[in-house]
Amino acid sequence: MKKRFWILCLLGFLFPQVVRAGNKIYQQPNNQASFVKLEKFKEKGVTLNHPYTFTEDQLKAMLESLRYGKKLILLKESKNRTLFEQEYIDKFASYLVEAFAKAKPDQAVVWSVVQKRPYVILRNDKLTIVRMWVTGSELHIDFLKVEAKLQGDYQAKTTGQRLIDEAVGVGVTLEPQQGQKFALDTTRELILDLNADWPQIAADLEAEDERLRQEAEARKKNKKEATVTSAPPDSRSGSTVMGRTVEVPATTDIPPSSAKDQSDAQARLTELKNLKDKGLITEKDYEKKKAEILKDL
Repeated sequence: MKKRFWILCLLGFLFPQVVRAGNKIYQQPNNQASFVKLEKFKEKGVTLNHPYTFTEDQLKAMLESLRYGKKLILLKESKNRTLFEQEYIDKFASYLVEAFAKAKPDQAVVWSVVQKRPYVILRNDKLTIVRMWVTGSELHIDFLKVEAKLQGDYQAKTTGQRLIDEAVGVGVTLEPQQGQKFALDTTRELILDLNADWPQIAADLEAEDERLRQEAEARKKNKKEATVTSAPPDSRSGSTVMGRTVEVPATTDIPPSSAKDQSDAQARLTELKNLKDKGLITEKDYEKKKAEILKDL
């Protein structure tokens, strides 16, 4: 009798573990914050169209189409406004397709991904977590965390999960594109039309972003040229030396860097010096990065 009791207790303990393990579609090795899993999802009046069959190309194009707002400068080092970088879309697409194919009518797909966005030479890992589900002919994407900065050793077994839970996302502005719209009661959730031509939409958006980048570079170049040529070439100012008047070319006024840029540069220089003092970087690397920071001012 006692033996039977312990067997039942053991089964009761193991069974939930098996269920939880079965819900995890993919776990990135050595990074507990990057995974794809299924979780229970129930919302009043919502019927999930699960399981659902995506093709990898279709799902990739839909993820590639997600954009931040044009006016939002989220990260100074960002080169575009896509929510997910291509390498992470390519890496996780097959697991997301598998998750939707295995999802039950009461399960949503959760994707948690750490995107590494190094800042100068400093580590800058950003966590984004989304919950996704299909209703009718629409894909819903609920953004639980966006660009949350991970602090400390979030991969540690003892304290890692706490650091992941405490990571706070930045206040971002999502911008619906063609075939997309916000949910009725929140701008945290995007709804994508499954019948839209997503490969074409993604290609058009990439072309538009490239145009915006080129225009920004052109404005920057024109502003620089205008600054250099702002003073007349024959402008002179007089200076008296030993009783004689000497003509000295007038200097061109260069607008000073903003206080914010100077503060940002100071913080980066301080961090860079700390790394050098601790022996984490060489003198050569220090001087190189220092020059790059000063050049940006």
